[in-house]
Amino acid sequence: MMEKLGSIFAWGVAGLTALLIIMDFFAGGIPDGLVWFYCFFSLAALMYGVIKSHALVFVMKRSIHTVISLFVIATASFLLLRTLPGGPFDQEKALPPAIKENIEAKYGLNKPLIEQYSDYMLGLLQGDFGQSYKYLGRTVWDILSDSFPVSLKLGIYACLIALLFGIPLGLIAARFHNKAADTASMTLAVSGVSLPSFLTAVVAIQFLSLGFPLNLFAPELVETLKEYEILLPVGLWETPRHYIMPCLILGIRPAAFIARLTRASALDVTQSDFIRTARAKGLSEQKILFKHVLKNSLIPVLTYLGPLVAGIITGSFVIETIYAVPGMGKHFIQSVFNRDYPLIMGLTVLFSFLLIVANLVVDVLYKVVDPRIEMS
Repeated sequence: MMEKLGSIFAWGVAGLTALLIIMDFFAGGIPDGLVWFYCFFSLAALMYGVIKSHALVFVMKRSIHTVISLFVIATASFLLLRTLPGGPFDQEKALPPAIKENIEAKYGLNKPLIEQYSDYMLGLLQGDFGQSYKYLGRTVWDILSDSFPVSLKLGIYACLIALLFGIPLGLIAARFHNKAADTASMTLAVSGVSLPSFLTAVVAIQFLSLGFPLNLFAPELVETLKEYEILLPVGLWETPRHYIMPCLILGIRPAAFIARLTRASALDVTQSDFIRTARAKGLSEQKILFKHVLKNSLIPVLTYLGPLVAGIITGSFVIETIYAVPGMGKHFIQSVFNRDYPLIMGLTVLFSFLLIVANLVVDVLYKVVDPRIEMS
C-alpha cells in the first residue's frame, strides 16, 4: 500500500509539473488555484517521503536549526551593515544637515542601535522587511513580490533544463565509456562549464534572435523568419517565447556540471558487485543502466542541487541584465551600491531561507533514493 501511494505521489508530481509547463507555454498562463493545488500536493508528497523514511524527528530538528540560523544571519547582516563606513544617504554632494536629519528620522536611523535592531527583528517576525531607502514609497516586500515570481519561474525552468539535459548526457557518457559518444558528451560538458554566461548569452542572441549567419547574405529570409515568429525575441519577459533563451542559457552551466557528476558517479556504480550480479543474471544493459545505475548515481547530483536551486531561483544578475528580465538578480547588486539596508537584509534572509530549505529537501531525498542512508 505504501509503495503504491509513493508511486501515486511521484507520478502525480511529475504529471502536474508537465501540466503546469504546458499551460504556461500554450494556455496563456496557470490558474492560481492550480498553482496552490500543486504546492499542497508537492508538500504532501514530501511529507510522505519524510514519514516513509522515518525522518520526521530529523526534519523537526532541522526546522529548529533553520529558525536559529535565520536569526543569526539576520543579526549578522544587520550588525555588519551598521558597522560599514558611511551611510545610506551619503552622496558625493552632501545633503544639508537638516534634510539629512529628517530623512534619518523618517527611517528610524537616528534611534540607538539596539532600538533599531529590536524594531527590525520585530518587523521580521511579522514578515515586514521595512521600507526601501532608494525606491521611495515601496516596501521591500513589494519589491520582492514583484521580482521573486519572475526569478522563481526562470530558475525552475533552468533547473529542469539542467536535469533533463545533464543526467541523460552523463549516462550516455558512462554507458559508452572511452568511446566517441563519451568524448563528445564530455567535450560539450567541459565547454558548458568553461564558457562564461555572458558569452553564451550573446552568441545565442546572434544565432537564435538575429539569424546569424543568414542575416549576412539573406536578410529577406531573416525577416520572413521573424514574421513567422521562428526566431526568438532578443529580450524581455512577456510571453513564453521570451522565456526560452534566458532559461536555456541559465541552464547550460549546471547541465554541464550535472553531466560530469552523473558520468563519474555512474562509472563508479558500474564497478559495484550488484551490477556484476545483474549482468550475470542476463539483464539487458538498458535495464541495468536505468533501473540500477541511474538511481544509485543520483546522490552527488542531489548534493549539487541544494545550493544550485537556491542560487538559481533567486536570480542571475548577468542573464537578467542581458535579456532585460525583471527578476531579483539586479536587486542583489544595486542594493549594495545604493546602500539600501532593508533590501540587502531582505534579500539575504530570503536567499538563506531558500538555501536551508533546499538542503533540507535534498537530505530527505537522500533517504528516498538510498534507504541505506541513516539520518542523525
